[in-house]
Amino acid sequence: MKKTIYLILLIFLLLNSCKGQVNRDTKLTEKTDEEVNSQSNKNVFYKKNNPEQADYNKYHKKLKGGEKWFCDTDYLRYLPVLKKEKIELILVPQDCGDFEYRYYLLSILENIIVSDLYVEGEWLESGTTKKEYYELTSFKITYDTLINIKKEIFENLKKVDVEELKYSISKQGKFEEIK
Repeated sequence: MKKTIYLILLIFLLLNSCKGQVNRDTKLTEKTDEEVNSQSNKNVFYKKNNPEQADYNKYHKKLKGGEKWFCDTDYLRYLPVLKKEKIELILVPQDCGDFEYRYYLLSILENIIVSDLYVEGEWLESGTTKKEYYELTSFKITYDTLINIKKEIFENLKKVDVEELKYSISKQGKFEEIK
């Protein structure tokens, strides 16, 4: 009986301590405007994806512009990222070409792909190995939906350069570079 009470208390405390945080599905929980504004520099989405272990959703709706992203299938594979008002952001693998690990972020508004960005993956120069030259791209999305893309360039296994780009999302769903 005592163990059951402690277990219930522990579950209650854990559930209450998680209120207002981003859940594992990367969807936002409800927050007041003040909470969101105070956390505008915190990340909503920042996990690295493992293409070998990804559990993709399938987009079965008619999606204008979706055929380009099918990648040797008759449907669009994706990972949900977040939804802001009417704009949905999804991560789509492009592993059917020369690269096994590439993801694009797509913005969808009213079943139309409005914009896309290469946001995560590895790129190697044709005929080279990771020991010689490669680029590693990653991204984060903040609460105020700024998309931060970081490209790290390696030569001889040493980081030689880092490029960082920032994007916002317009009300029409377009990714717009912030300079």
